[in-house]
Parts: sequence; structure tokens; C-alpha cells
Amino acid sequence: MPDGSDYWTEDVAPSPGQRNALPAAPLTITGTVYRGQPGNLAHPLSGVTVQLWASARPNTWDRWLLNTWTDGRGDFSLTISQTLPGLLYYHLVEVDPVGLVSTGAVASPGGHVIDPNWIQFGPVTGGVRWQPFLG
Repeated sequence: MPDGSDYWTEDVAPSPGQRNALPAAPLTITGTVYRGQPGNLAHPLSGVTVQLWASARPNTWDRWLLNTWTDGRGDFSLTISQTLPGLLYYHLVEVDPVGLVSTGAVASPGGHVIDPNWIQFGPVTGGVRWQPFLG
């Protein structure tokens, strides 16, 4: 940028050919994993692995970011300090515990259920709430 900063400001116009860039924001994704059919919230499931992936395209997992596990209430939370440049799509992947098979997933607005274990969302601008269900 003309002033040596990474971001455009009202005081200094961007150089020709450069885009006005907003600061990358933190991304927090929370959700709950349940045992049963979608809509049955009676049996939260603990110890389930949930992964966060990122990509430049909506339907691929290009870059693994982190894992977490559900707590005793079936809840999980994943946080990255900032969204990654060029990686506009984020993918939440639930790994079925031994002996169980996912029966469905419910995505918050902006999320797209690809299959019972995978929710894709983006381009990302904030946090997401995800509630996958296991049967």
C-alpha cells in the first residue's frame, strides 16, 4: 500500500492495481454432536473427533487446520486466529466413532451440507454453528 501498511485506509488511496484489503478476522466454529436421527437432541455424544479444513474452492479439502473432540455435552469449539488469505472456504468434518454411522447434519445459514459428515461454508466472514447427528 502507498503508506507501507497492509490495509487500505480512508486517508491513503490504494495504489493502481491493488485491492482494498480488510484485516483478516478470527474464525470460531461451534456445534454439538448428537446420537440419533437429525432433530433428536436427547443424546449428546462425547469424544467425537471434529476437523477443520480450508480451501480455495468450495468442494475440496486442501489444507487441514486443526482437530478437536466433543465434550461431555457433545459440544465442540474450533478457533483460528484469522482467516487465511486465498482460502475462502472452510470445511467441518466429523469423524464417525467406531461402530456408529452419521445419519445427517444441519448447517447454520451460509453452510452447505455435502454429506452427513461434511459441512462446507464460505466465503467466510464470521463464526458458524454446526449440529451434526450420529446414529
